[in-house]
Amino acid sequence: MNKRLHYAWLITFGCGIVMFYGFGLAFNCISVFLNPLMESIGVSNTLRSSITAFYQSGSVVSLLFASPIIEKLGARKVIFASGLLMSAGYVILAMAGSIATCYLGMLIIGLGYGSGTIVPCSILLTAWFSKKRGFAIGLATCGSGLATIFAPALLAEIIEKYDVHSTFFIQSAVIALLSIAAFAILADTPEKKGMKAYGFDFSAKEDVKIQGSITLKEAVKDRNFLLMAVAIVSVGIIISPVVTHMSPIISQSGYDAAAAAKVVSAYGVAMIIGKPLYGAIIDKAGELKSNIYIYFFLLIAMIDGILISRSIVLAYGFTILFGIGGAPIITVGLPVWVSKLFGKEGMGSVFAVLKLCSSLGGALGATIPGIIIDETGSYNNLFKIYIGALLLSFGIMQYLFTKKER
Repeated sequence: MNKRLHYAWLITFGCGIVMFYGFGLAFNCISVFLNPLMESIGVSNTLRSSITAFYQSGSVVSLLFASPIIEKLGARKVIFASGLLMSAGYVILAMAGSIATCYLGMLIIGLGYGSGTIVPCSILLTAWFSKKRGFAIGLATCGSGLATIFAPALLAEIIEKYDVHSTFFIQSAVIALLSIAAFAILADTPEKKGMKAYGFDFSAKEDVKIQGSITLKEAVKDRNFLLMAVAIVSVGIIISPVVTHMSPIISQSGYDAAAAAKVVSAYGVAMIIGKPLYGAIIDKAGELKSNIYIYFFLLIAMIDGILISRSIVLAYGFTILFGIGGAPIITVGLPVWVSKLFGKEGMGSVFAVLKLCSSLGGALGATIPGIIIDETGSYNNLFKIYIGALLLSFGIMQYLFTKKER
């Protein structure tokens, strides 16, 4: 008897396309554009960081409304509309001649990113997988790693050959085309394809409801939810700002643009390895042990960041360690954490609110790198701040899962 490939794996592939253009091209590769864009309009490092703050702010705004919009329209339609929104944002950046226009473009890209990437993809994958959910999420989110491997050097070459504004037009077209491709593959639920989720157990009562939909008003009364929100904000202060400032961090630590692009590409390779590996470890070892693994790599990356200017080897070490520990912690860890602590029913509103907390952390932390480099000429103090935030987040998450397993 022929064993057909379950459509859930095609959903994983479709979500991988979304993560490629929405998380990889539109988010992870922003740092490649920052220096040439700032040079073209002539602004400081602090203003450069403020541009990424608008991106984070757009993500925060869209996450406020992501859950009800997805519930009304379905994740598939929201992903498609958000992709077109990100494409439009890059058209605006292509025509930007002032800091105000850059703010607008980044805000629109952030709106599309917040509503159209990890939240709806996690909802789709949770609906389509009863088993191997962590691995499936890790595999899908590898799409962002593929973009980070190949795109930075290619984008830097196009920018050098033409200019940053022409490259924005190319970026916009690629995102629009990939949005159409993903829309053709994705489906909101297995039932719409006349199927059951991958690994569905017909003999057992699956995914017992631990906690249903939760509103912001209800969330503020939930102590565990509030503690988790603090942990996610703390790690959000680190992840998004490091990703969007990765190229400037490398280049302003004494390396040229070509070397910085190659170092950033190593981050993409590490992401591709790190995300499905982390998902598989979660599925096999559980959240408590897998948290030790993921936070350890992120901590070593932050320590490496303090030493980054001493050797190109340490620069590569920083991006590789961050790819293994930093890249998966929100994209893979957060949806699994929510499903475990709040039940499958929490994947809509609970996950959206906690992803919002991550974006709030990113928005709070977005201006810190530029301020520190302008004031001190070094990123050392930045990584010391990050180590403190990381330890706080780790302590809270271990407390929550220890309590859950009692």
